[in-house]
Amino acid sequence: MINNFSYIVKYLFCLSITIFFTSCCKEKDCLPGQIRKISLAFYRTSDIDTIVLKRFSKTSNFSILIDSTILNNSNSNFYPNGDTTAVYISDTSFTIRTTYDYEIYIPATNTVARISKMIDQQKKHQVCTVCDCVQGPCYNPITSFTLNGQIISGGDIYIKK
Repeated sequence: MINNFSYIVKYLFCLSITIFFTSCCKEKDCLPGQIRKISLAFYRTSDIDTIVLKRFSKTSNFSILIDSTILNNSNSNFYPNGDTTAVYISDTSFTIRTTYDYEIYIPATNTVARISKMIDQQKKHQVCTVCDCVQGPCYNPITSFTLNGQIISGGDIYIKK
């Protein structure tokens, strides 16, 4: 009799813990899309030792500058692979987000790449009060953007010299 009671208490305890953890979950919108990688093709290493990233107000047609930064080893990682160098923006305060327009300027070659009209697909993800502290943020996937007036599908920035 005592063993049955102990078993029932353990079962009810496990059941209540399970209900508690699963009932506090809810769906939330993912954050606006972002691009962290810029691929630069046919540039020499000396060409891309200075890359200026300018952030503009989204509806200003590149006339209202919000801020700018120089991409370097302290905020980005450079990975040469054949004729293309991938620049990964590691500092999240400089990632390219759908909420702004951007200009990438490479002074050594006088290259200007303007990124605008970024479109991301709204997604949702499950957030649980207890377990969300270990889960990273969810970002909407970028479906298209305009690079120097040309519509690009997907979220990969590829700039040729």
